[in-house]
Amino acid sequence: MRSERRNIALRSGMYSLLAGALFSVFSVPVMEAYAVSFSNATQSYRDQVISVCGIAESTDPSRYVSRSEFARMTVQASQWKDTVAAVNTVAAANDVPASAENSGYIRTALRNGLMRTKLGGNFDPDSYVTLNDAIKACLTLLGYTDEDFGTDVAGGRLSTFRALGLDDGVSAQQSTDALTERDCINLFYNLLKTNSKDTQTAYGTVLDVSISSDGEVDATDLMETEMEGPILVKTWSQ
Repeated sequence: MRSERRNIALRSGMYSLLAGALFSVFSVPVMEAYAVSFSNATQSYRDQVISVCGIAESTDPSRYVSRSEFARMTVQASQWKDTVAAVNTVAAANDVPASAENSGYIRTALRNGLMRTKLGGNFDPDSYVTLNDAIKACLTLLGYTDEDFGTDVAGGRLSTFRALGLDDGVSAQQSTDALTERDCINLFYNLLKTNSKDTQTAYGTVLDVSISSDGEVDATDLMETEMEGPILVKTWSQ
């Protein structure tokens, strides 16, 4: 039955998401079709992919995200997501004691160069994460280092970030702009379908997701393995 649902095609020629379908032997609820918002994938689909990958939940799209929260998202999107200690005994930074929320994620992000402390060794966990922070984290995950950008590291990073399409659906434009929850979700979705610098394969393989023929993230198998209830269904035009 799931196979039949995945093969549904919309005559409108739009790529859509049929979400909230709870399959059972007794009933099949009505499924809502979403029109394309940008870059073929709907926002609702992006939200669900990032959720099933364990990176972030969409609760308030316009809410600004703290550096502490972003450290957790970044590590959850990395190969180190399963190495975060359940019990922390060492401070992650001068202003992040071991007992602080997301302390283990902050320590992991700092240790692996995904984020940096500020002057004086403070992490400033409660301040808003900026586009500059996000660029550093994403390009590091993709295998880029400062040496890849010559003498103008900041400018080279920004240019590469945009050239790779990592800014698709991200409202922040200036390096100091704060990121909203929606910005972060779109950022990590873009990351999943971007090729790593060295392997030239989609980064999403780190989290066991693949890229479909239309260039979007296909997390259907992961959804079926990790969740019960709502099923992600993607459709293509014929």
